[in-house]
Amino acid sequence: MKPLKTLFFTLLLGSVAYADRYSAGESIYFEKGCQSCHGLQAQGLHEFPKLANQKVKVLRSKLLDYQNDRIKTPQASIMTPFAKALSSQEVELVIEFLSHFKVRESQERYETEFSTWGDGGS
Repeated sequence: MKPLKTLFFTLLLGSVAYADRYSAGESIYFEKGCQSCHGLQAQGLHEFPKLANQKVKVLRSKLLDYQNDRIKTPQASIMTPFAKALSSQEVELVIEFLSHFKVRESQERYETEFSTWGDGGS
């Protein structure tokens, strides 16, 4: 019975640590301004790529390439300063967030008073 309890608490602590890392990565994504180019849902905007649910290996490779000036594209002049501003710990946390991205529905969609009637079609 004791090994089962140990396993249960280990898994529980691991899930708490994951949730903390995910939240920290989410904070970094928004505090550092990533959503300005990649979108609120990390879906990508215009020429800026989708980041949500990309593979860890791909995200890490791209961020490190930007940090080390290995990418030479028009977007690199925008992205490189953002990447260089991230510490190695911040890189890992934002990768954790993006690789396990969860879409959040707008809270107001579920409030009973919310209505789109009369909004002028906007």
